[in-house]
Amino acid sequence: MNRNAALSLFFTRASSLLWQKWEALVWIIGLLLMATMDPANTHASLCPLNALGFHWCPGCGLGHSIAWLFRADPVQSFQTHALGIPAVMIIVSRTIHLIFQKPNQTYYGTSNSVHS
Repeated sequence: MNRNAALSLFFTRASSLLWQKWEALVWIIGLLLMATMDPANTHASLCPLNALGFHWCPGCGLGHSIAWLFRADPVQSFQTHALGIPAVMIIVSRTIHLIFQKPNQTYYGTSNSVHS
């Protein structure tokens, strides 16, 4: 195998693996961003309903709740949003599943293959 063919094979396999693991990467980055945000800062909001002028949103406070949880304050986390703790457990569970999932494993009736 010549050098160009080897490089092509390497990049094909690397991009295939990255494509299969993109969702896990998105969840990890999201958790890291929420873990590093200041939960006491109420000025920053990415809520589309808030931007449209609505004063209530079922998800508002969820990011702050997760930030409090990463600061080892489960009471404040629960008071900020009751679903913060279960959300972290679900996201971590999903991320672990995605990382250790076999590359072409069938999941919920769909193939996770890049070429399907």
